Amino acid sequence: MFDREKYVSSFSKVRAPEDTMDRVYSRLDTPRSGKLSRTGLIAAVLLPLFVVTALAAGLSRMFTAEPEAGEKLAGTMTVSMGSGKVEHRDLSIGGVSLVLSFDIEGECRKVYFKPGWLPGEKHTSYPDKQGYTDIIYGTQGNSGDIICSISLYTGDRLKDTNYFFWGDTEILRQEQWLDWQRLDVVETLEAEGKQQENYFLLLFSQEHSYLLVIAGAPAAGTEMADLEKVAESLSINVTDSPAISARSKTDFANIGLAWG
Repeated sequence: MFDREKYVSSFSKVRAPEDTMDRVYSRLDTPRSGKLSRTGLIAAVLLPLFVVTALAAGLSRMFTAEPEAGEKLAGTMTVSMGSGKVEHRDLSIGGVSLVLSFDIEGECRKVYFKPGWLPGEKHTSYPDKQGYTDIIYGTQGNSGDIICSISLYTGDRLKDTNYFFWGDTEILRQEQWLDWQRLDVVETLEAEGKQQENYFLLLFSQEHSYLLVIAGAPAAGTEMADLEKVAESLSINVTDSPAISARSKTDFANIGLAWG
């Protein structure tokens, strides 16, 4: 028999947002058929339970933060000087709207992906046997608006580095999805009096410590549903080889949708 008091006592110890637990208690007090009620309760506490499990298992995690208006981020960043030259400078970065940080646990290994479907193409044209870490293509002979971009970052690149978005950003979705922490973001940039929207679907593996960034521009006909279809079709190759640590470590790196 379902014991309400034991249930409340157990899950009041779960570290979860207050409104989440309020919804759980509310469902406990609402008459429902037995199977539906218990299924709903399981769904309501699934996310906080996963957080506790992740902490206990020593899994890696991705965190999001939105800086205050006018706040600047201080740190070292790689700056492009043109002609393939870069410099590492101490910068105070303004205009940042969303910051991602990572708690990386365990050994980082090389990871590759293989797409099963890509928007704008009848058949996948990337037959590499091992897999890929980057794919990008677009309109106008691959120089115009970007139809699809997929980038993979292993844990050695994510560790101790804050990744950020410029312009205005809106988080559309943030949840545990399939094998990943999922984050859907719309980024709006303004240049020369024109606004440009970019769509991003980010997938972070807590078990294998890699981040997939799947992106596209609505100006090229790409929608968020297309990015989700790409994500669902991907196969992931987690190798036994350790990932090579980045030689030039920086405190910040930009997640953007651009050629080059």
